[in-house]
Parts: sequence; C-alpha cells; structure tokens
Amino acid sequence: MKVVAKRKVNGSGTVLYRFEGDLTVYTVKKLVPALIKDLRAHAALELDLSGVHKFDSAGYQLMLLMDRDARQDGKGFSISGKSDEVSRILSLYGSEL
Repeated sequence: MKVVAKRKVNGSGTVLYRFEGDLTVYTVKKLVPALIKDLRAHAALELDLSGVHKFDSAGYQLMLLMDRDARQDGKGFSISGKSDEVSRILSLYGSEL
C-alpha cells in the first residue's frame, strides 16, 4: 500500500508525474493537494500510470477529478501510460480517459 510519485516539469509547462505502486483508497488522499496545486500552476498535467500495480475506485475518482478540474480551468490533462491493472479498471467503468 505504497505509491511513489516522481515529478518533472518540461519546457512547455507540463507537469509529468510517474507513479510506481498503488493508487488506491490508502494512497490517493495524500496525492490530491500536490496534483491540484500543480494543475493550477502549470499549463497541463500528464500522468504516467504504467508503473501502477493496484488501482481501485479511489484511483479512478482521482483521474476523474483531475480531468474535470483541468477542463474547468482550461488546462490540459492526459494519461501517457497505463498498466494492465489501470486499463482493466478504466475498461470496467467504460472510461475514455
């Protein structure tokens, strides 16, 4: 029940987070403030979820929150990589994220 988030800002103002571990009810809560802060301060937010091993409804809700907030603020949001687990859960919800 651990997640490591590696953060990088590129020259175009996009913040890239690469997650390793679990995006679950046990880990998501501590990520929200930093992600929202970065989304507000930069042009776009990109999440690489290729290293995510466990992904539950809390992880999915986090993706929906980031997508909604980005659209409301006229910012970009994308997911650049998806592990099999993330793809499975997104498919289960019928999500186009």
